[in-house]
Amino acid sequence: MNAQVLNQTKINLKGIAVGNAATNWKYDSEPTFFEVAYMHNIISKDTYNQWRDNYCFFSHAEILPSNWSMACEGALSEFYANV
Repeated sequence: MNAQVLNQTKINLKGIAVGNAATNWKYDSEPTFFEVAYMHNIISKDTYNQWRDNYCFFSHAEILPSNWSMACEGALSEFYANV
């Protein structure tokens, strides 16, 4: 009815989602840094494998216990050297 009154085309937005799903940068984006960097060829496969194989995941003490080693530190240093 509004389309007739205003003489405008009505656009059906049913089924369209708009927005950014990230609600908290610390929890929604930091854990994906290595995966995204690897998928965009910013870091080498060796650096990514070092990170993954040593279970070097960004963790936040209130959610997961930290499992940080020297291998993780080395992978993180290579990551920051390339980004």
